Amino acid sequence: MGQFKHDFINLHGLQDPSFQSTAEYLAANVGSRELYPKDPYIVLDDEVTEVADEYIPVGTTRLPVKDISNFRVGDQVVVERQSSKNWIQRTGQAQPLEAEEDFEEIQITLQEDSSSSNDNSTNGEGTDTNGTPGFLHLDIPLVMNMDPVYGPGIVYNFERETHIPTDVGIENLALYSHYDPSPSNPFDEHHGWYAVLIDHCENCWVANIKTHHFVSGIKAAPGSKHVTIQDSEVLTPVSLPKQGGRRYMFMLQGQMGLVKRCFSEDGRHDFITGSKTLGPNVFVDSEGVRANNDAGPHDRWTTGTLYDNVHSTNLNIRNRGWMGSGQGWAGAFHVLYHTSADVSAMFQSPPGATNWIVGFEGTLGDKTVEFDGDDATFLDPEPNDIGHIPRSLYWSQLVARMGGTQSAAEYVEKIVGAAGKSQYSEPLKRKFVTMDEIVLADGAIRSSSSSSRLEADMDLEEDEEMDEEAEASIAQLQKDIQRMELEIKEAGYKHLLNDNDDEGNEEDTW
Repeated sequence: MGQFKHDFINLHGLQDPSFQSTAEYLAANVGSRELYPKDPYIVLDDEVTEVADEYIPVGTTRLPVKDISNFRVGDQVVVERQSSKNWIQRTGQAQPLEAEEDFEEIQITLQEDSSSSNDNSTNGEGTDTNGTPGFLHLDIPLVMNMDPVYGPGIVYNFERETHIPTDVGIENLALYSHYDPSPSNPFDEHHGWYAVLIDHCENCWVANIKTHHFVSGIKAAPGSKHVTIQDSEVLTPVSLPKQGGRRYMFMLQGQMGLVKRCFSEDGRHDFITGSKTLGPNVFVDSEGVRANNDAGPHDRWTTGTLYDNVHSTNLNIRNRGWMGSGQGWAGAFHVLYHTSADVSAMFQSPPGATNWIVGFEGTLGDKTVEFDGDDATFLDPEPNDIGHIPRSLYWSQLVARMGGTQSAAEYVEKIVGAAGKSQYSEPLKRKFVTMDEIVLADGAIRSSSSSSRLEADMDLEEDEEMDEEAEASIAQLQKDIQRMELEIKEAGYKHLLNDNDDEGNEEDTW
C-alpha cells in the first residue's frame, strides 16, 4: 500500500448541505475487510522519564516529571499510565464470575496489557537540563488520574515510522453498499462493513455524508486525532441485527474526536467508543432511533467522553463484567449533559473514578445489574436554577474559550453550534453532481477513449468547426487576461503582474 504524498486531501461531492442533488457512490461486490496501518511510532527508550511520585488529578495540563532534559517546546510525547495488579484488584476486575469460566484470565490479561496514553505537544518548564525535576505543559488535559500507589506513570518522546496524513476531508456524499436483496438472505453481510473509516490521520473531517445499507457507519479508529464528524446520517443498515461487532453507527476510538449534529436509525450502538479509547472525545446534538442496544462507552476503561444533548434508545455507563469478551468497566471520567433515553438507563462509577450525570431525562433502572459498582454522581440543578443552566456544556465552553462575548455566543450558535451547517462558497453552490451525471460523463469518456476509429473518420467540416470554437475561446481568454491586467494596473498593484518597472522594489507589500 502506497504512502500519501500530500497533506491536504478533500473528497468532495459538491452538493447542497440539504442533501439534495447529492453525489452518490455505490460500493459493489465488496467484502467485510478493513485496512489498518501498523502502529506508526517508535518509543525512544533513552528519552523516557517517570512522572513525579505524587497524585495527579484528572484534567491536569501541567505535569510534574522527574527529568525534563529530553523535552523541548513543541515535542510530541506520549503520557502513559501503566496498570498494575493491585489497581485491577481494586476495580474488581480480577475476580472470576460464574457466568464465564475463563473470565479471570481474560480480564487480567487485558487490563495488565492496557495503558492510557495521551499524544500531546509539550512546553518544558525549567532551566537545569541535568536531570532535575520540572513540569511539562500539555495541550491536551489528562483524562485519567495517576496515583503512585498503583505504579509509576511515564512520559516519552517518539519517532514516527511513516508519514501521518493531515487535513483529509470527506464530504457531501451519499454512500450505498450493494447487498443481496433476495428474501432468502435478509441479513446479508458480504458487502461493505464501514462506510467511512479514519485511522492514523490528524486534523480530518467527515461532513454531510449519508450512508445506506452498510453493516456499520462512520468510525474514527485508535490512530486518529482531531477528527470532526458532522451533519451526517447512518441509515438502513443491512446485517444481522443483534450480533456483536455490527451496527456501530458513530464510533470514536482516537483522541480529540467530535461528533456533532448526526443521526442514526436501526443500529445497535448509536454513539459508541471502543476498547481503551483515550479521549477526550465529544458527542453533541445528535440522535439515534430504534437501536436494539445501548449508546455509551462499550468496553475496557474508556476515559474522558462527553455526551452532550444526545438522545438514544438506551444509554449506559456501567460495569459490563464478562459481557462480550470480558469488557469490564466500560467508562471512567465521563460526563452526560442533558442527555435522554427511551428505556431504562444505568449509570455507575468505577472505584477510583467518577462519572457525572447532569440533567438526564428518562427512567433509571437496574437493567441486568449483574456486576457491582457505585452509582454515578448526579448533579441535577435545582428547579429555580434550571433557567440559568446552559443548554450545552460543550458549546458554552467553546464560547468561553473565544472570550465569552455576545458576538462569540452568536457565532457559535448560528455557525458551528446546534443551528449551524457547513457553509460553502458560491462556486460550489452552483455545481451539483448526481449519479446520473457521473454515469453519463463516465460513459462519454470511455466511449471517446476507446473509439479511435470515430476520431479518424471525423469529416473535415466537423474538424473545422471544432478548431473555430477553440480559437474563439482562446481569443476571448486573451481579452479577459488583458482586461484584468489593465484593472490591476489602474488599481496600483503593478507588482502583482511581475513587471520590471518597479526597479526591484522587493520590499513592497500590500
